[in-house]
Formats: sequence, structure tokens, C-alpha cells
Amino acid sequence: MKVKFLFLAFSIVLVSIMIEFPFVNEIPITKQIANEVEYVSEDITIFEEEKIGAYHLYGFSFKNKVGVALFNGDNSKELLWVLDESSLVERAKDIWIWPISICGSSFYIFLSRNPSLSNIKVNIGNQNFSYTVRSNPSLSLIPLNTSRYSKFEYSFYNIKGQEIS
Repeated sequence: MKVKFLFLAFSIVLVSIMIEFPFVNEIPITKQIANEVEYVSEDITIFEEEKIGAYHLYGFSFKNKVGVALFNGDNSKELLWVLDESSLVERAKDIWIWPISICGSSFYIFLSRNPSLSNIKVNIGNQNFSYTVRSNPSLSLIPLNTSRYSKFEYSFYNIKGQEIS
């Protein structure tokens, strides 16, 4: 009887641990990114996250560089792709952009390690939008409805409102 009770108690504890920590064997996000950029995961810092449906977009920094990684799934965190700044299009000093399509929607990723960047102004069609940059380095995700508008323009500004080129 004692053995059955101990087995039952052990089973309950084990199940509760599995419920509380369901992804014990999951590879950490920084390690997955490090494997792709061939760098040590302890030196990779995630500085921002954007969620689009079940996808997670992470801005990260390493070796005086920045990059972006896309993961699939709320729980699985399956790495889909990684791009560092050398794979992106530089539009101003230390500011890069990249168009993406996720969940049937189009976006522009603005990735920056320019400490002066504080605002991104966007003109889509005839509508103007302003996006405040939250940190340095930064990841800004701007929705783009290209099916409705053919015009997409953007400019970068510092805290004093001066344009960064």
C-alpha cells in the first residue's frame, strides 16, 4: 500500500512539474539565433519582440551588430529565419529596412542601432503615420497595405525633429 501511495504521490508531483514547465527541453531563443549567426549565445541580447498572430519577431544584438529573427508558434518557438544587418537594406546610418509578409499581411521591418533615431514618419498613399522608436537598438514593425496603396515613403527623425539621412 505504501508503494502505491508513493508512486501516486510521485506521479502527481511529476505531472504538476510538467504542467508548470512544459518546455523543459526547448532550446532557448538566443541559442537558436546564435547557431544561425555562428556566435556565442551568451553574447546575444534580445532587445525587442513583436507578435503577429502566432509568430514572434525578435530584434537582437551581437558583436556590435543587430539582426531580426522570426519564430513560429506560441509554444514551439520554431526558428524560421534569421537576418543580420548585412542581409538588410541600409537606408540611413545604422538604420535598415526589410519587407516581410506574415499571416497574409505585409510589413516593413525597421531595424536600428542609430542612437539618434527617435521617430519614423511614414506616408502610405495619402495617409501620414508617425511611429515613436522605443529603444536603441530598436525594432519597429510597420504595417503596409500594398494592395490599397501604391505609394510608400518614410523618413527618420531625431529627438529634435531633424531628419536623419
